[in-house]
Amino acid sequence: MQDTSAMKGSEGSCCGGAMQSDAGCCGSRGENNHGCTPRKKMMKSVGLLLIRLGLAAVFIAHGLAKFSEMGMTIGFFGTLGLPAVVAYAVAAGELAAGVAMLLGLFTRWAGALIAVIMLGAMMLVKFKAGFLGGYEFDAMLFFAALGIAFIGPGKYSLDKGVMKK
Repeated sequence: MQDTSAMKGSEGSCCGGAMQSDAGCCGSRGENNHGCTPRKKMMKSVGLLLIRLGLAAVFIAHGLAKFSEMGMTIGFFGTLGLPAVVAYAVAAGELAAGVAMLLGLFTRWAGALIAVIMLGAMMLVKFKAGFLGGYEFDAMLFFAALGIAFIGPGKYSLDKGVMKK
């Protein structure tokens, strides 16, 4: 019979396994501490913070730009066959999700919203241009936002104080 004790550690190992919570590298109670150190836990949260800040900068800027030139935004959305209400919804969604990412508040929802917006942008506008020079940046934003939606905001967020499990 093969000893599986060494294999058990890899599935829930620090920062890579699906068995972990978003509270820290290996959960907040220290069980199954497969080599996790306070430094690894901190680095995971710093990495998530940096991803959130990048998403926040992009989506706050794009949301504000859409609102500041709403006539042009509505015109562009009209060329795609979309009504003006969709232009307002996308602008509001980008701005709200960007602020949520910045604050680390409702980040899972914000990540999902950004992913939906980016999927729409890719499908309606960018795919026809191909990957390079087309949808590569949108895809990166999509996957980063989806990652935050799945993993959570990390330790440095308002979610940790408001949205306790």
